[in-house]
Amino acid sequence: MELIEQRTKKIMEECRKRAADAGLNIQGETLEYIITNRDMTELSSKVMIPTLYDYWVHDVDVIRDKWIYDAYPHNPYETVINTRPAISFYNDNNPDWLNVMIFYHVLAHIDFFQNNVFFRRTWDDDFCGQALADKRLLNSIREEMGAQKRWVEYVIEFARGIDNLVGYYSELEEADRAARQNVFGAFSEKSSFYFGEFLRQCYDEKTVELKFYYDEIERYNQFVKQFGEKRGEEFFFRDGVFRSKFPEFNSIFEKSKKKQKIKTKDILQYLIEYSGIINKENNNWMKDVLGIIRKTSLYFQPQFRDHIANE
Repeated sequence: MELIEQRTKKIMEECRKRAADAGLNIQGETLEYIITNRDMTELSSKVMIPTLYDYWVHDVDVIRDKWIYDAYPHNPYETVINTRPAISFYNDNNPDWLNVMIFYHVLAHIDFFQNNVFFRRTWDDDFCGQALADKRLLNSIREEMGAQKRWVEYVIEFARGIDNLVGYYSELEEADRAARQNVFGAFSEKSSFYFGEFLRQCYDEKTVELKFYYDEIERYNQFVKQFGEKRGEEFFFRDGVFRSKFPEFNSIFEKSKKKQKIKTKDILQYLIEYSGIINKENNNWMKDVLGIIRKTSLYFQPQFRDHIANE
């Protein structure tokens, strides 16, 4: 595996300028590698991430794919991965003119990765670097386990069996919420609960009228305007009128926070936080393993959902 020749790279940079003129928005540098069919076979077992953690199933996949290739030789033209910088691989059998044409296709993929909101959680991270750190961590755990290192493989196998059950959409929602805070500002968790759930429930139970909701928003805004955002909210909830009308609010809010922490569709995250076995002192290494599998799965989730649109 080697970087593409500078002559071809220069032509590809011209392609990139034309793509930008056509409306594509590609940020940062790109790396292009020339690889053999055999290299492609070995990398495909790791989803084309060269630094992905080692796992015995990857080796089995390589042997299987080599058998398939020997029986049915085929020539994959290119592959591009969503990393920082974006990396694309080109078959060494491709002539230069074909690689240049393929590069336009690759640029469209990169534009999709970097601008589609489904990939928001991948925009700020170098996954190749993160994968390398995770690989080293797993190797160090194996070394510490010594003769018992096979248990690392068991935990990886278990985690990969359920790694499709990760909270992809909740992670995406959290990223979107953080972005909205930077642009528009946002209510705190307590204020969001009060205006978004508590008052709505009171209205459904007909203990307050709709006008009261608007009056409370106005009262909240007045406190924020007078005392600032943080202190304004504090004074809002400490106000005597509020406390006399809703003395039970704080206890209901605390109960709701506990429910929210437990309520999750992310099986791996739930196991990391609440599993009695995994949270035993001697099994803390399992949390690291599950965390690595979970992060890797979350990285690939948008590609699973957007594959057809991406192509």
